[in-house]
Amino acid sequence: MKETDKRLNVAFVGGGAGCKAIMELILCDRFSELKMNILGVASRNPESP
Repeated sequence: MKETDKRLNVAFVGGGAGCKAIMELILCDRFSELKMNILGVASRNPESP
């Protein structure tokens, strides 16, 4: 695997509006160069977006 093919595995702690905004930035085409795999989100608040 080439260095440029590597992806960063990421998990978020806290699932509020800020987390949602960051995930949307990571997943949109504009930030595709970040090359991240979102593995999961953990939040104590069941009402988190």
